[in-house]
Amino acid sequence: MPLLSRGINSRTSNQHNAHIHISTLSNMSHNQLRVVYPVSNVRTMPGRPLPCQSGKPGPSDSLSLPSGPQLLPSEPPKSVRPCKWSPDCFYLLTADESAIQHHLIHVHNISKDSVSLCCVWDSCTKKHAEDLRTIAQHVRECHLRIEEVPCLACGYAIDKLLYWEHMQAAHPDALK
Repeated sequence: MPLLSRGINSRTSNQHNAHIHISTLSNMSHNQLRVVYPVSNVRTMPGRPLPCQSGKPGPSDSLSLPSGPQLLPSEPPKSVRPCKWSPDCFYLLTADESAIQHHLIHVHNISKDSVSLCCVWDSCTKKHAEDLRTIAQHVRECHLRIEEVPCLACGYAIDKLLYWEHMQAAHPDALK
């Protein structure tokens, strides 16, 4: 499972003693949201340059990634959406209920034993939930509606909003 964050640079890239690969999601809002994959979970694809080898300076240039073929996740990335629990949270979330619970506990300091929680996601009208599990389920079902479609070229389940970018990056010949 990818580590999800925003604005990670070389100073935080090795906090877990693992090299990482950062992919920018350009069609998402909130200025350069990135999905971060541990390098141990990636495979190489011959003939594709790393994003930091484009010749243009960018945030990924500060990482010490190996030169050579492009790094790709060994499994397709799960679809993600930015957290809107608070305006200062820029984490990306998948629709995985346990990951949502973990995020609410460790980022937004919600107690595991909380009862009668209010949803404060963006402009949500849901006033109360029974417990952390119920509020995480509500966030997944109401706020992280992620519609995945199968890629016609490789069969991976891709977020509908990211399908065109996937086709351009992974299957450019199929678009001709």
